[in-house]
Amino acid sequence: MNPVDGPDPENRPTQRSIWSRGAWPRRLFRIGRRSVYLVLALIIGLGAYLNQVGIPESLKNRLLETLRQRGVAMEFERIRFRATQGIVAEQVTLGRLGDLGGEQFSAQEVQLALDWGQVLALKPEVRGLKIRGGSVSIPLVESNRVASRFNLHGVEARIRFEGAEEWVVEDLRATTEVGSFRASGILKHPTALRSAPDSAPAQASPAWRSTLLRIQRTLEEIRFQTPAEVHLQFQTDLALPEASSAEFTLSAGQVTWNERSFQRLKLEAQMSPLTEVPGQLAVHVQWEVDGVSAREGSVRGLRGQLKSTQPIDAVLPAKVDWNLSAEGVQTPQFLLGRAQVEGRSERLASNAIPVRPWDPRNETLVTKGLTPQFQSSLKLHLHELKTLAPEVRLNEAMVQVVLGHDLSGWHEAQLEVRAPDFQSPWLDCGPLELSLTGHPQGPGPGPEDASFWRWIRPLAIAGSLEARAVNHPLLRLDRFKTQLRFASARARLEDTQIDLLGGTVAGNIECDLDTRRLSVQATSSAHPSGVIPVLTPAGQRWLGQFFWPTNQAPRIAAQLGLVLPPWTNSNPDWRGTVLPTVTIAGSATGESFSFRGITGDSAKGAFTYTNRVWRIPGMTVVRPEGRVVFDYEGHEVTQDYRFRLTSGVDPKIVQPLIAEPGAQRVFNDLKFGQPPQIKGEIRGRWFSPELTTVQVEIAATNVTYRGEHLDSARAKLGYTNRFLSVGEARGRDGAQWVTVDGFAFDAAVGLISFTNAVSVFDPWRITRLIGPITHRAMSPYHFIEPPLVHVNGVIGIRGDMSRNDIRFDAESEGSFEWWKFRTKGVSASVLSIGSQLHVTNIQAGFYGGRLRGNLQFELGKDENNRLRMDTELRDVELGALVAGVSGRTNRLEGRLSGTFRVDEGLTSDPASWKGGGQATLRNGFLWGFPVFGVFSSILDGMSSGLGQARFTEGTATYSLAQGAIHTRDLQMKSPSMSLGYSGSVTFDYKVDMLVQGSMFRRVPLFGPVVSIALSPLEKLFEYRLTGTLDEPVTGPAHVPTLLLFPFRPFGTLKDLLPEERRAVSDPAASPASKQPQNSPAVPKP
Repeated sequence: MNPVDGPDPENRPTQRSIWSRGAWPRRLFRIGRRSVYLVLALIIGLGAYLNQVGIPESLKNRLLETLRQRGVAMEFERIRFRATQGIVAEQVTLGRLGDLGGEQFSAQEVQLALDWGQVLALKPEVRGLKIRGGSVSIPLVESNRVASRFNLHGVEARIRFEGAEEWVVEDLRATTEVGSFRASGILKHPTALRSAPDSAPAQASPAWRSTLLRIQRTLEEIRFQTPAEVHLQFQTDLALPEASSAEFTLSAGQVTWNERSFQRLKLEAQMSPLTEVPGQLAVHVQWEVDGVSAREGSVRGLRGQLKSTQPIDAVLPAKVDWNLSAEGVQTPQFLLGRAQVEGRSERLASNAIPVRPWDPRNETLVTKGLTPQFQSSLKLHLHELKTLAPEVRLNEAMVQVVLGHDLSGWHEAQLEVRAPDFQSPWLDCGPLELSLTGHPQGPGPGPEDASFWRWIRPLAIAGSLEARAVNHPLLRLDRFKTQLRFASARARLEDTQIDLLGGTVAGNIECDLDTRRLSVQATSSAHPSGVIPVLTPAGQRWLGQFFWPTNQAPRIAAQLGLVLPPWTNSNPDWRGTVLPTVTIAGSATGESFSFRGITGDSAKGAFTYTNRVWRIPGMTVVRPEGRVVFDYEGHEVTQDYRFRLTSGVDPKIVQPLIAEPGAQRVFNDLKFGQPPQIKGEIRGRWFSPELTTVQVEIAATNVTYRGEHLDSARAKLGYTNRFLSVGEARGRDGAQWVTVDGFAFDAAVGLISFTNAVSVFDPWRITRLIGPITHRAMSPYHFIEPPLVHVNGVIGIRGDMSRNDIRFDAESEGSFEWWKFRTKGVSASVLSIGSQLHVTNIQAGFYGGRLRGNLQFELGKDENNRLRMDTELRDVELGALVAGVSGRTNRLEGRLSGTFRVDEGLTSDPASWKGGGQATLRNGFLWGFPVFGVFSSILDGMSSGLGQARFTEGTATYSLAQGAIHTRDLQMKSPSMSLGYSGSVTFDYKVDMLVQGSMFRRVPLFGPVVSIALSPLEKLFEYRLTGTLDEPVTGPAHVPTLLLFPFRPFGTLKDLLPEERRAVSDPAASPASKQPQNSPAVPKP
């Protein structure tokens, strides 16, 4: 101790310090210090003891009991004291030990935060826990076995106990299989987790554990390329779970799941009490993924959220709202610009109602008892959808599904689809709306099948479909609208309406799934031409035969039925199995139309189709001139058809149906002033005109054929295989009439035939009806008045005469003309056999006499026709005959009889004729004929009047050869003289004859004597006759002309004049004289 300070420290008296040795303060200090050291030593020793040996068992039990009271069941290997950490339990296990499938928590160390005041009061109290090196293992049980475990590793946590029923988790950190985990929050009433001592081990897995099992299995499939970060904040009251709340956040850089890669995944979830509805929690989950890529495609900007209302006492939520959106989707099959999906599921009241199990193989059942019911909906919005192969575009679409269900199945479903437009290679469509509702019903009757119908057979479905501006490359629909009904294995489309081509198709469609019977009822006012491109080739050909104006479509009502192939047949034989079952029945009415060129003002009738046979009974077609009622039957397999008709219209309307040129010519030559009445039948095979058969009865007035008119006509007509037949034909034109029992025109072989054709018609009119060749052959024969003609036989056409075999028998009281001859009261038979034409039994009045004869022609090419002729004349007036043939009016008289025969020759070359004949003349006056009149002056010179004497008799025989008529005995006799002619006359009228006269030989009494006396002078009267028939030239055959001067002085002088002077002075030789002409003797048939 220091001395007490004084005024003089040196001399001040020494004083004892309180801190001096032995002083009581110092002793007290020492005692205190030693006590502290002792306490410290005791504490250190106690700490060392507690650290090495552990806390006393009593304290341990008190601490464990305190933790149990706070809901913590903890076991450990040892618990000891650490100077820096306090009470620490090592190798700790938390949980309900001994429970099968119980959760397990272990930690290397658990530091107990004690309330030391309570500890000193011998009432130890744990204020918190600090966990280090912990792990959590939650077994996930399925079917009474541990299927998997959910584990947390490296758990670090600080837990503060606030009172007996509240835990504050200040910071919990752990490592999971996906990354790091951090959590903080408040847990109230943890003692609610305490298991009753006598409770049996749980055998069933709670719902949350089942959910966790699904999460765990999903996490096992996910690979995180970079560790994920998971954050959890919570506030949970185990005694009042509905008051709990939590926030969960998951973020990861890149995740791979099922070969799909997720970039920048972020998940946020929030759970909080629902204040509006006590006892329920509100769950809000949001997620974002920058991109998803997979082998199937990729998704950009995937965003979504889920809002759920979860009852505390239920496994399933009461209400769930969620949505999912993507900024773009790309796959090898399609591209999607933007998509959004919205969903909702809401729990409804519990009911016992019929449900359809999720497994379609099970039958519809009725739930027993009350089960929770839900109503779920899903709405899908698509923008700029484009498929790549083939290219289909959908700019915008909305799909909504509403489903009423429970956990075992569903009991009601609704589907709604809307799209403003749709584009594809096959179809373009404007606004589209589809609405369907369905619910399960008892399984319908009928066999089970493995087709897609098994999915909807037990359902009842109702809905509607409407589409506008539907464009197909071959067809355009302005609008399509229908109502769908499905129940009891029957599908129906009701109130179906299709607007197209300026009209509407409306009707119903029904299909029985058990019998596969499809039934259609429809009415149509649409123009049929618009559907031609979508038909089969056969249907296109059939419907293409019709034509209607654009604004006058027919009105059709029809019913169709067919049996579809088995549902499981993926490659059915439609033609072989389905077509035979098709049945159609309906009716049609229409205004202006045409069928294969046949036009009509209106048509009305019914039609049926069964066994691939079309039938149209009683179809009525109206045209301006009348109407046609017909029945039609057409076999689709054989293409055979049959029409039965009753017509009051022009039959030429069927001309476009017949392609045969010969029949076309007949129709072109046929004209009707007014429509005939026709009744008949037409048979044939489509596209095989050679098989067409026509059988009709026709009655007409004012009809014209090939320019020939008839007042009335009636006939039965037939046509088959290019063969036209006419039977029981009757025709009349004024007083002329014709009946034909049979007429046939065979265009294939080129023949026309007649059977018992009788007429009082101008033959030229009939031959014009037959054809130009026949008309030319008969043109030389002209009846002034119509004869009675009978015709039988056949005749070839187109110049082919080889098959001619026809006979004409004609008889007329009137006049008949042939070449330059004119007769009256003629009858004859004309027979044409091959190239032979025979005119036989000719009987006619002929210029005051009679003509009989036969003609035969052998017709050849180029008019080289061979001729044979045999005629006989009796008492023909010579003057009339010559005047009729030559047109001359010279005085010629006498009665001519004789024969004329041509044995052979060509009609085109009279010089080739060979034949002959004989002729007689009675009481003839021939001096007007130049070959006789040239001798008139000579005879007058011998005896006045002798040159005008009448011949009492004339005879001659002649022959035809080398283009001339030859005779040796032409004798013209009169009482006072006779003339004998011998020589020839050519067909061009050239004469070369020798004429000899005899005087007075036929004079009674003295004639023979005088003739004998003058016989030496007869050579003086023998003349050479040359020139032509019109201008003959004579001269003495043996005596010079000068010696004959006494007998004919003027004629002799004229003959002595020079030729030039004679040409001027002789009127007979003037230019006005007629020159000889080379005219044929007979016509050219």
